[in-house]
Amino acid sequence: LHPTGIAVVDAAWSGAFAAGVVLAATRARRWSWLLLTGVAAVMASGPVWAGLAVAALIAAVVASVVDVRGPITGAVVAAAAVQSVLRLTDFGVDRLSGLAAAGACGVVAVSGYGLARRRTRRITRRSLLAAGLAAAGAALLAGAALNDARVQADRGEELSQAALRAVQAGDTAQAKEKLDQATEAFTHAHEGVASAWTAPARLVPGLALQIRAADEVAATGADIARTASVTVSSADYRAVRLEGGRIDLPRLAGMAAPLEGAVAALEAGAVRAAGIDTTWLVPWVADGASRLGGQIDRVLPPTRLALSAAREVPGLLGGDGPRHYLVLFAQPAEARGLGGFVGGFGELAAVDGKIELVRSGPIEELSEHAGRNARTLAGPPEFLERYGRFRPQRFLQNVTASPDLPTVRRVFQELYPQAGGGPIDGVIYADPAGLAALLELTGPVKVTGLDDRLTAANAEDFLLRGQYELVTDSSARDRMLNHVGKATFDALLKAKTPAPEKLGRALGPAVQGGHLLMSVDDEGGQRFLESIGAGLGFPAPAGEDWFSARVFNGNGNKIDAYLGRTTTYEATVDPATGQVTATATVRLDNTAPGSGLPDRVIGNENGEAPGTNRLYLSLHTPLALDRAEIDGAPGAVEPQHEFGGNVYSLPVVLPPGGSTTVVVHLSGRVAGNGRYRVTVSSQPLARPEALTVTIRAGSGWRLLDAAGQTVEGGVLTDRGPSSGTTRRVDAGFVQP
Repeated sequence: LHPTGIAVVDAAWSGAFAAGVVLAATRARRWSWLLLTGVAAVMASGPVWAGLAVAALIAAVVASVVDVRGPITGAVVAAAAVQSVLRLTDFGVDRLSGLAAAGACGVVAVSGYGLARRRTRRITRRSLLAAGLAAAGAALLAGAALNDARVQADRGEELSQAALRAVQAGDTAQAKEKLDQATEAFTHAHEGVASAWTAPARLVPGLALQIRAADEVAATGADIARTASVTVSSADYRAVRLEGGRIDLPRLAGMAAPLEGAVAALEAGAVRAAGIDTTWLVPWVADGASRLGGQIDRVLPPTRLALSAAREVPGLLGGDGPRHYLVLFAQPAEARGLGGFVGGFGELAAVDGKIELVRSGPIEELSEHAGRNARTLAGPPEFLERYGRFRPQRFLQNVTASPDLPTVRRVFQELYPQAGGGPIDGVIYADPAGLAALLELTGPVKVTGLDDRLTAANAEDFLLRGQYELVTDSSARDRMLNHVGKATFDALLKAKTPAPEKLGRALGPAVQGGHLLMSVDDEGGQRFLESIGAGLGFPAPAGEDWFSARVFNGNGNKIDAYLGRTTTYEATVDPATGQVTATATVRLDNTAPGSGLPDRVIGNENGEAPGTNRLYLSLHTPLALDRAEIDGAPGAVEPQHEFGGNVYSLPVVLPPGGSTTVVVHLSGRVAGNGRYRVTVSSQPLARPEALTVTIRAGSGWRLLDAAGQTVEGGVLTDRGPSSGTTRRVDAGFVQP
């Protein structure tokens, strides 16, 4: 037991407790010995103490059966049992072991007191009265200090929250002021709890726990607030922004040291908060400890992210040598696995924080470059096996057939130098929604060939649909995506971007939606990009379930701007074995008309009626296919492998205004550890996909409610739009 947390005092209290139980047992009735030894045997911690408790139980039983009496027998039985009682195991129910021990020892004490001599009872009463008065006095002295500490700690918490809001609003001066005040409040609370007024209470079991926990909360709050104040004042992230095509890399890199201090303080605080045992704390002290841990959990991830940015972004922007990035201007109106085909390109050069768009053009400029028929592609082997049929080394617009951005980057790193470019360090993917997000930062831009300016409000719809009606010249139209991309990046490199919090709000949805992405071959830089959602590797976690439906345009037109998709993934799980039986339903709707739009949109290369959409649908899963159905009839699929799993593909033909439903029945095993995790990812389509995931428990199991999810009728449902996002559902189970 650790009733006060002071080793010497705890040893004295343990010894006094054991002596009291033994002394009481010398007079107590034998049935109380049985209760004490029984509790000790059931809840013993470890084989040694369990063996001692069992031996004491056997002795108590024998004494009762053969009618052995006497103080020596009671003392021996209690002495053995109390050693186990002092080391009871935690049964996973708050206070169960402590209450059981107190109850058993209390019964022995009451029984022994009732049978003790009158003088012994008188001494016991006086001793307990004196101890109670001393404890009450210590509690009164400590109570005043704890109450003041509570007020100051609450004030420190409120000021810290205000500082966080100020940081989010970009007001670093206000944030520092609030953090300094929070530091003062927490320090005052800590000094009050650590004062001489609480010293007597630190020797009293129970009271000592409250004081120690309150002291930990106040001291941790003071340390974190103090470090955060230094960080805010010395790491002014608002000053780090793109202005005139340049970012101040020394200033950004200089933020790493104070951010390291902030992360270290938060991590240390997390350890201290986690180490506070709230089992026996009064509610307001326990709540304070819990709130502290929760606040650290909320603040630590973005602080780590800021530190990662300070460490990795300087290298990405040429701080340790020139970097070159290929920008892919994509068009999901003609779908590919990553989202859309590549219609234009640009090349960004970054040197010491200075960024320039050194080249741009339509993708045909690369595809038709001299030696186009002699280009070679050595890998990756999995890419060649699945997508080699699309001749990506000849037609570079097809490289985005892969849904994995790092794979696309590696392929372009091999092909771009063969198509008239130089070595590149990574790729940037931007589709119409991504360009529209960038226009939030630049404002309207003038584009060659257009009378009106493009804005964040009209750019996406214009690029997906409007340009094909407005721009009649086919060659100009083919170059339009590149013109818009070049104009947007030119404007971005001339603008002064807002502070990071506004930058995140402007670009965050496009990044999370898969419309604005980046992948690099620098490991640290790639980890940073993945941490902000911009790296977009195809999500196929080992040992877990996952699913993704991807479509490929088979018409050579831009009809996919009119493609709608609804996907439902239903899984029944045995969490013990990991056996999964799943049904994936993908409904494809073609809202394109049969006339009234340019041939570039609704015409096709297959000789089919205008408005017909011919697609190639691929379904990615680690599970095995049991059967497939197309509009209720048996369907044949082409099986392949990618990302460590299976891919089942089939052609789909949609007439104007028509729809098709593809259903696949799957089964297999994932990790069986009492939980089930499934990741369902979507293409960044021109129109958002409606996605629903439902999970059912197998026989003998019941689903647990989870945050943000609904469990009704034994079914967990997670639904919503999912354009380009990755949805991860984590289900827990219990056996009723």
